[in-house]
Amino acid sequence: MITAKHLENWVKTMLYAVLFVTPLLAFSSLYFPYTTSKAYALRVLVELGLIGWIPLLLIRKEIRSLLKNPIVWGILIFLLALIITSLTGVDLVHSLFNRLERSDGVLQFGFWALFFLMAVSVFRTRRDWGIALLLYVAAALASVIIGIFQGQVPLRLPGTFGNPSFQGIFLLFAIGFAALFFTERFSFLRDIFGRKTVVWLGGGTIVFFVAAIILTQTRGLYLGLIAGFVMFTALANFFLRNQFRVLIRALNTLLIVLVIFFALIFSFPDSSLVTKYGIVRRIAHAPQTESVMERLIEWKIALKGFVEKPLVGWGSENFIVVSNKYYDYRVGLIDQWFDRPHNQFLQILSEGGILLFGTYVFLLWVVFSRLVKIFKKERLVGAIATATFAGYLTQNAFLFDVFASYIGLFTFLGFLCLEEQSRDSSNNLEKRVLAGREYVLAGLLAVIM
Repeated sequence: MITAKHLENWVKTMLYAVLFVTPLLAFSSLYFPYTTSKAYALRVLVELGLIGWIPLLLIRKEIRSLLKNPIVWGILIFLLALIITSLTGVDLVHSLFNRLERSDGVLQFGFWALFFLMAVSVFRTRRDWGIALLLYVAAALASVIIGIFQGQVPLRLPGTFGNPSFQGIFLLFAIGFAALFFTERFSFLRDIFGRKTVVWLGGGTIVFFVAAIILTQTRGLYLGLIAGFVMFTALANFFLRNQFRVLIRALNTLLIVLVIFFALIFSFPDSSLVTKYGIVRRIAHAPQTESVMERLIEWKIALKGFVEKPLVGWGSENFIVVSNKYYDYRVGLIDQWFDRPHNQFLQILSEGGILLFGTYVFLLWVVFSRLVKIFKKERLVGAIATATFAGYLTQNAFLFDVFASYIGLFTFLGFLCLEEQSRDSSNNLEKRVLAGREYVLAGLLAVIM
């Protein structure tokens, strides 16, 4: 006899697999194994989850109340605008499916939206989300360790994502999630593992992730990491100074050291100490590099594309059309081509025009509103979450959303919905048995998938 509890556990298992398994996959038999392996696994696991989730919606009618959540509305409105701007764009097929190398597009975003909806409807307690974030952090640890054993150090560390930038953004969210384990919201972890274990393992994990981000040698991620650190330090100084005085002193000291460090390397970029270390030299000479110049040119091209099609843009994933139309011979010194302007905000503006960018701004506003509510209730949780989101947005000014950022972003957005999720008792779920129509529906879905 199948109950609602069985269905919920099935969906949870598929979502937990998305968080822990997909980031580590890279099947060499596939074209672009680092991207296609993860994208296909996500789609399969989400589809398998739907077999249990859709009948669960029929049994647990209270799940539908989740549609009242502003974050849910923000994501669904953005998805709708994404579809509309793709239909009016220059290449609908490319908008829907993108290329294998990116494994992105409207279809992939739809799967992320489903992942989010399923997560907020079955992860109903702090323990559920604690397990989810713990699996994410464990996957991040495994990803870096695999990269180290594959001999990726001292090269730029791509981990299991095949690209140092993608690896870094995955770790950026992992730092925020690991920091949440120190809060009272996840105090049950201290009850299970012990306070000292959580403190030492959590702190060591964060330091390990910071070191791994440094090894990616991705300057945009450095800025994201610093932005998150500065945001957390500022919030801690203003709102947490009576609770965490020792921590705040340490943060302030580290901030001063960082300011002095960057002031020195930018003042003396050609000194022997700077040129001796590749990572430091890469930072000191960032403003003069060809890579930065190319990105600035592509940002101008993105704006030209927006000016030509300001309302609905060129369609999702069609920036390459804009890049070719306004081609600049100075682009290509580092990368042979640009299918994205390496700025998520300008990409949305050029590909979706005012319509898509407006819905994106609405989603950001909803997220920040939710962060303010959390901060008023639990200041430490709010400070960590706000710093994590600030770091993500900062690095997105120099990169763009891919699998590595989406898995962190949608997990993060689901976590923000935690306090508004349904909390049926396990006993009630156990008593709710599938009726004939639910069995038929689940069977049909299984055959289709």
